Amino acid sequence: MYINFVLLIFSIVFSVTARANPQDQLSHALTSFEQAKYAIALEQLEKLSRNNSDPDINFYLARSLFKDRQFKKAREILENNIKHHPGHADSHYLLGTVKLSLIREVSIFKKPGMAKSALSAWQAAVAADEKHVESRYAVASYLMNAPGLVGGNKKKGIDQLQILEKLSQPYFHLASATVNISEKKFKAAEVSLKIAIEGIPERGFPSIMLANLYLEQKRPQEALSVLQAYRGRARAWNDPDEAQTGLLAGRIYAALEDTSMAETEFNLALQSNPQKNVEQQIQKALKAL
Repeated sequence: MYINFVLLIFSIVFSVTARANPQDQLSHALTSFEQAKYAIALEQLEKLSRNNSDPDINFYLARSLFKDRQFKKAREILENNIKHHPGHADSHYLLGTVKLSLIREVSIFKKPGMAKSALSAWQAAVAADEKHVESRYAVASYLMNAPGLVGGNKKKGIDQLQILEKLSQPYFHLASATVNISEKKFKAAEVSLKIAIEGIPERGFPSIMLANLYLEQKRPQEALSVLQAYRGRARAWNDPDEAQTGLLAGRIYAALEDTSMAETEFNLALQSNPQKNVEQQIQKALKAL
């Protein structure tokens, strides 16, 4: 009887303690996410977000849902978060990224509107925090590279590039590289990407951009070296995944006329649960070998 009573008291105290320390629970969830234990992080954040209006918690939940490709649910949570916390710049930024991903899921008639709404979300992030570098980069890149039909505007893009240059030299060079590539100024793009790689060590995607540039310039050995370095480094959650890097690796080996390695890379990419559009590209590349 006494032992049962002690266990009961202990369970109550433990339960209260757990509920009283949401920051500890959030810390555990974020640690799981950083360790690429995405399913565990999502489960932890879903529990933590119940009846919780903390904007950061709901943002992290939406981020986990995005990583799990639950784009519509992530959008719903972010829009609700922004409704109650309109100054939460990270939510606006992620909402833009979610909407960009949703373009693949809507009809052809809705694609232009969805693209424009992604731009609007990034612009809202910049309005909420003018020093939000990734949002400023997204706005500048979109305006400089998107067709006018969906909101592209080079003049406005140049204005954003000038602001970005003062805010972050590495991101300015990253945005400039995309413009240089579109204008076939490949040497300038290569220089800018190398500056971005060195200046943004926490992100890996500039390396993938450089590897793609080398491949398009028929420099596959250099592309392979950059890709191998990318695979050996720490990456952020929103850097290109195994399917995307596998697709690129397969294309590089195909350019090197190593059909066996190309086939291996493509098949491994297919096994990594690629998004539908990536899967279609991999299947097409396999047939072309």
